[in-house]
Amino acid sequence: MEYLERCGVVNCDIKLPNVFVTPSGHLALADFDLAVPDVRPAMEAQQCEYKDVRIDVGCGGTSTYKAPERFSSSNARCIVTPRADTWSLGIVLLEFALQINTSYFLERFPRLFGSMDSDQAMAVVFKEFFWKLSLEESRNATGTAKLGDPLVYTFIGKLLDPDSKTRITIQEAKQHPIFKGLDWDAIRSGANEPPLFKQGCKPSSPSITLGAPAVPPNDAPMKRLQRNGMLSFSDFGSDWIAPGPDMPEVLCLDHGPLPPKFQVTYSECSPPDAPAVNSDGGRATVGTTPATSPQLW
Repeated sequence: MEYLERCGVVNCDIKLPNVFVTPSGHLALADFDLAVPDVRPAMEAQQCEYKDVRIDVGCGGTSTYKAPERFSSSNARCIVTPRADTWSLGIVLLEFALQINTSYFLERFPRLFGSMDSDQAMAVVFKEFFWKLSLEESRNATGTAKLGDPLVYTFIGKLLDPDSKTRITIQEAKQHPIFKGLDWDAIRSGANEPPLFKQGCKPSSPSITLGAPAVPPNDAPMKRLQRNGMLSFSDFGSDWIAPGPDMPEVLCLDHGPLPPKFQVTYSECSPPDAPAVNSDGGRATVGTTPATSPQLW
């Protein structure tokens, strides 16, 4: 999310199903079809920072991850700031903390969601129930798996501040005591081994096969995304997070090498000029592709 801020991108659809584990053991955000590709012109026009830029968004997205301010208007569209993404991150982390793999609000208010549209249900949660995270918050109606760690509670609670103006930003979140002693630069450079690997959860098979690439439409919106720096899949290194080292003009965040002998290949239905992946000392790199090759999104 810090990288998105540097690129001027607002995701607008952060949720648990859009968080993936990469082959190198890191987490990555996916699914940017609802994203605002570049808010930097708006920041300049409004004379404000990224965290406070006002953007006009539609009703798209998953209701149970939307921030309260997205239900403040009876219209299909509303004005929000990137702090709405911070709320969505808070819901994802709450689900991590409670160890649930379904939507928190669906488990918390099952009968409410069974009786009305999900957007209407969330409006009731915020406008009539005045929901706010509690230290004794339970994962479901049975009262099990309570969120009892005060440090975790205060951190997630700051992300889930109903008031967007006082909600914590990503930069402020990184300074929270829950991350005391954490070396962010070491994580970014790959010097720290991902916790999933420490627990012996390496991929069961040292290979992955990707299907045929999807060719985006050659229309004005797609060209605008490309012009504003929304890179294609083929421009990224094979850990699926950061631009490859052959793109120095783009901020390059290296998230470490793939596991030794880990190979990435393409299925037989891929076109002959699909990006090739090779292994160099345990680190996978994306091969050069012809200028005419389709871009992957």
